[in-house]
Amino acid sequence: MDASSTSNRSTSAHRVSNLERGLDIIELLRDFPAGLTLSEIVRKLELSKNLTFRITSTLLERNYLDRDEATMRFTLSRKLLTMGYGAEAEAGLLETSLGPMRRFRDETGETVTLVLMMEDEGMVLEHIPGLHRFRFVVETGMRFPIHVSAGTKAMLAYMPESDALARLNRAGTPRLTSETLTTDDAFLAEFEEIRRLGYGVDRAEGYEGVHCVAAPIFDATGQPVAAINVTGPAIRILRSAFPELGPIAKRYADEISERLGYIPR
Repeated sequence: MDASSTSNRSTSAHRVSNLERGLDIIELLRDFPAGLTLSEIVRKLELSKNLTFRITSTLLERNYLDRDEATMRFTLSRKLLTMGYGAEAEAGLLETSLGPMRRFRDETGETVTLVLMMEDEGMVLEHIPGLHRFRFVVETGMRFPIHVSAGTKAMLAYMPESDALARLNRAGTPRLTSETLTTDDAFLAEFEEIRRLGYGVDRAEGYEGVHCVAAPIFDATGQPVAAINVTGPAIRILRSAFPELGPIAKRYADEISERLGYIPR
């Protein structure tokens, strides 16, 4: 028995059939931007309807596929289409942001985070711990609701209002504290204020006793891609300090945006 036949048999033994079928579906949909129905996928790949239903349901639940409820056609989601780009883009953003983040932390003494929006959640891409013994601790990769964060609200404010509200409605806006915003009108008023000031705030909207101030970061196309955020206990970051911290956050956000190629109009 030669080495090649042994290798082929070993590779075959480790193959996962349902995973392969899922990849087949993804590769098929790549060639049909307008989407395919369940029956069309079954016919083109010669799969059983039950198996295809289970695989597409899993991919839909994990946000790798979208489905038009009117036509019942599946298409590749934005999450899947941008995954390859995302890792490289995030690495460039992080490299560009670390210096300003450290200076922001040194200037304020508080924890500074770099936050993104992933689908309908916020995510901490990186953090620089504060200098105080008692400080707000976060973990890189931590997810959080987009309706309560100064950073994600700052990004939403610079999106088309219909897109921002649609994202909020998909994610849900449950009341987490007495300060949580929950209505479209409240968010539209908040977005207008953010655009006027150039920064957003979190008035203990997600966690009691925690305040945040953040400014959006823009890429070369003018899209809000992240936000730089200072976080700390409300006993140190007082509401009266928001007007002082906001312009500082905006200064560092603008520095990062400029490095990413953003030219203000």
